[in-house]
Amino acid sequence: MLRRTLLLLGLGTDSTAMALAAGAEPRYAEKAYRIGVLCLASAAEMAEDVPGLREALRGLGWISKRSIVFEERYADSHYERLPQLAVELVDRKVDLIVTIGGTPAVQAAMSATRQIPIVFTSAGDPVGQKIVRSLVHPGGNVTGFSLMSSELVFRRLSLMKEIVPGLKRYGYIVNGANGFTAYIVPVFEAAGRSLDVRVDILDIATFRNFELLFEHASRLAVQALGVQNDTTLNLAIMQLGLLALKHRLPIMARRDGAGVLLTYAEEGVATSGAIAAYVDKILKGAKAGDLPIAQPTKFWLAVNLKTAEAIGITVPRALLLQADEVIR
Repeated sequence: MLRRTLLLLGLGTDSTAMALAAGAEPRYAEKAYRIGVLCLASAAEMAEDVPGLREALRGLGWISKRSIVFEERYADSHYERLPQLAVELVDRKVDLIVTIGGTPAVQAAMSATRQIPIVFTSAGDPVGQKIVRSLVHPGGNVTGFSLMSSELVFRRLSLMKEIVPGLKRYGYIVNGANGFTAYIVPVFEAAGRSLDVRVDILDIATFRNFELLFEHASRLAVQALGVQNDTTLNLAIMQLGLLALKHRLPIMARRDGAGVLLTYAEEGVATSGAIAAYVDKILKGAKAGDLPIAQPTKFWLAVNLKTAEAIGITVPRALLLQADEVIR
């Protein structure tokens, strides 16, 4: 199964003991560095994940509350709250900001400050959205981890077309409140045109509930569905998967769950250890804009044969051979 990731996106947990055994000495700073953490999700949803960053920093010798103080702000999945929360962190005179919440979170932090270093845990297309100048030399006060969302659109749509012969109409479930949506939708539509597939945009803001969204998709004669990488949608993946089962529609998402036929996502990029390493370098004097943007090199494909059987889909053997995990 896919490992739980930060913001349902990227932070794992690393071993402090191993890092200390490798020679990391506890670091006692003359002053306590203040690290701001800007989270799109709620504190409850981050209860197991944000501590992973603290633990990884301990493994690098930073003793929490003695050499590092965390200032955490949570938007409870309300995108419109991010800008004010970012300003609050700047007012607290933090030394560095870690953003957890995709492109909207890093954009909020960048609007609040052009001086304080920012490390973002995920951004769909940081160059395309002008968050950074280039992947190798980000410039400015920002660095972090790319999800390569734009590059993976064609791959995701191709996988669904492989599993649904004659695919002509594809529904893409999005959250219009997410600032990245306006950027990624045209990319999906262009990929659809190249594959001779019409892409219908299903914005959750347009419907009172998910059931109405699926009823609309059925009226459009959509043959398959995809789910945007979005905090609200990631948290609702179980509900979306069960509705897809009910309507006998194959659905692809970045997270697995009951009813999800295909799961396709990057793996092992923004781990707690990787993010802590960037924080460590910056606190030691490196400039954020000089640290290259990390990109995924490995991707995880899971196929759920239980779901395939339930909705009457025969998965091609060639696709099963590509899969990292087959759920039977």
